[in-house]
Amino acid sequence: MKHTFSWCKGSETKISYRDVHRSTLTNDVQYFPPQERVY
Repeated sequence: MKHTFSWCKGSETKISYRDVHRSTLTNDVQYFPPQERVY
């Protein structure tokens, strides 16, 4: 999975991607994996 980022400056647009974090930043909460979307 990945996050999508976009930057706009005037008529110029830049699109970039970053991986989704698969762990928490602290031990205060437990990580749970995302579930598949079902419609």
